[in-house]
Amino acid sequence: MIHHLSLAALRLIARLVPCVDRARWLREWEAELHSRRTRLAARNALTRQQEFDMFRRVLGSFHDAAWFRRQFTRDADLVQDIRYGARLLRRNPGFAILTVAVLALGMGATTGIFSIVDALLVRQLPYRDPERMVLLFEAPTANPAAAEGVSPANFLDWKAQVQTLEFLTAAEPFGYTYTSGDEPQSIPGMRVSSGFFESFGMNALYGRTFTPEEYTAGRNLVAVLSFGTWTDRFGADRGIVGRVIRLNRQPHTIVGVMPPAFAPRLLVTFSERGIWTPKIWGETEQRIRGARYYNALAKLKPGVTIQQAQAELDGIAERLAQQYPRTNSGQTIQLVSLRDHIAGDLRPSLGLLSGAVVLLLLIATANTANLLMAHASARAREIAVRNAIGANRNRLVRQLLAETLTIAAFGCLLGFLVAYGTVRIIISLAPPDIPGLVAVGVNGRVLLFSGSLTCVVALFVGVIPAWRVSGWRCFAPLTGHASDHARVAPRQRGRAVFVVAELALALTLLTGGGLLLRSFSRLLDTSPGFSPEGVAALQIFLPSTDGTPAQRVALLHQVIDRMRSVPGVLDAGAASVIPFLNTTGGSSNAIVIEGRPAPASGDEPSAMVTVATPGYFPTMRIPLLDGRMLSDHDDADRAPVVLVSRAFAERHWREASPIGQRIRFTASGSPLIAEIVGVVGDTRQDALDVPGPPAVF
Repeated sequence: MIHHLSLAALRLIARLVPCVDRARWLREWEAELHSRRTRLAARNALTRQQEFDMFRRVLGSFHDAAWFRRQFTRDADLVQDIRYGARLLRRNPGFAILTVAVLALGMGATTGIFSIVDALLVRQLPYRDPERMVLLFEAPTANPAAAEGVSPANFLDWKAQVQTLEFLTAAEPFGYTYTSGDEPQSIPGMRVSSGFFESFGMNALYGRTFTPEEYTAGRNLVAVLSFGTWTDRFGADRGIVGRVIRLNRQPHTIVGVMPPAFAPRLLVTFSERGIWTPKIWGETEQRIRGARYYNALAKLKPGVTIQQAQAELDGIAERLAQQYPRTNSGQTIQLVSLRDHIAGDLRPSLGLLSGAVVLLLLIATANTANLLMAHASARAREIAVRNAIGANRNRLVRQLLAETLTIAAFGCLLGFLVAYGTVRIIISLAPPDIPGLVAVGVNGRVLLFSGSLTCVVALFVGVIPAWRVSGWRCFAPLTGHASDHARVAPRQRGRAVFVVAELALALTLLTGGGLLLRSFSRLLDTSPGFSPEGVAALQIFLPSTDGTPAQRVALLHQVIDRMRSVPGVLDAGAASVIPFLNTTGGSSNAIVIEGRPAPASGDEPSAMVTVATPGYFPTMRIPLLDGRMLSDHDDADRAPVVLVSRAFAERHWREASPIGQRIRFTASGSPLIAEIVGVVGDTRQDALDVPGPPAVF
């Protein structure tokens, strides 16, 4: 038994011996072990103690194997070169610190940006068959980039006619008022049609998703929570499944909690959704075509390309345009893969960042190469001595490359810290609505990228200086005559090339940064249509089940009056939708203009209808362009009046004034016929680079 153990240990230790000598070395040791064992057996002296002694001798062969590797491979030279390079760096700390810092900055920034690109654009989406998942939008044929949501009636027609898609499902942005205790809370969510969760192919973390029976009236009072809502509002209680909560004053049973990776970015302007409930289609929604506020999601059928599905949808759009010319004429259906949709707004920014850090890395590489060449020039005497005593060029190159790798290794370690800091800074400065940003981190893929980058950069910045310096045949430094050294010093053309390239890259980076600052300055100069300085906003909730309409109106006016009485408050008002806030009352409504030919049902023009008090406009400093503002005299005892935005007025009256015209629409669930008494400026709702929509106040 001990003999077999000795042979196994010997074969294992033999792995240290270089391949060319391994078999011979192993035969010699096995022969020695066999000879000793045979001699002891012949004298009947092969005791257990002798077996243990031979096993200890086998373990001693480790030193023999290590000696072979050290003498007949280049490991010894490599270790010696690294130790010598480390001693040189220790004697010249200024050069070492500067070189490592320059290299770490370039490599760390590049690694940090790669980790973000990897998480948001490269890493596989956490859904089943994500390459088949697509989103559908409506967009003007003349401007496909101006994608909008989907109107309910158009979606139902698509679902009935399309053959290349499966799991075609709709999601309606919806706001829920969660009441638990004295203070209500607003939770943005979605009402989703059948097939929504099935299209993602992701199971609930706890509980389940909706069953087909729960998409019918009477059984739809169920809810699924997002991971964030479950954590923030319900304390990550695993017993939440089966609990009844009140949403919009109705009891809903929580049937499931989705995992943290489930963060579908469906909206044109993304905002986090915290709760989902089943969607029940109403009769009215089957006639709405001018209001586009739904989100549509589907999967390509197996074997179907996105081009084939787009061609079919183009045909459906043409047929709908012929049937409903007022709302569908000039409109197209835009099919976008889920990956492209998620990366759409981020791709230009990440491309710009990636290009900038690549330039920074190139500048850092050129700097490092220049520093190494300058450092090597200062070592002319040492290199001349090595040449004089017989060191060949390959040996000198290996020595200088070992030193470069040592510098690169320290730069890589420091670069990890720079990369981590870069990621943290970008996450802290980025908008909170970017999906997948929480998954960004310095993981194994990033470490592999950084290690590979270290090797590439080290070889690039080390080979050229090492090859140039190792080719010097400088004996003048040995004589100590500076003039002789000047005559034999190599031409500095290589360093000049590095300096010119470095300057060109720096100017490119500086120009790009200047253009970026200019664009940012122009964006800051873009007026949102109101003045946000000194304005504070808060949400209040007036459920329709609380008191009579007159009591709710009185409560609202009381709140506004008490806010005005606060010292330092100049004015106060209220509106159902406030720009750049995640409010849920800003859906588009169909508008009928009195005195014009009645459009077909569903073909009416649309506008965002906002319910506002008179104080809203002076508080937000929204300018009056024509007519008058709303006043406290425009109450329930007088005929309804409205303000319209400039975009709405120009779209329907061009150069004429709309003052005195009457429009018909629905506000807060009630049909109204109102007179236009004023035109106000457009207000941008979600982004400074998106014009304000047509609006009615």
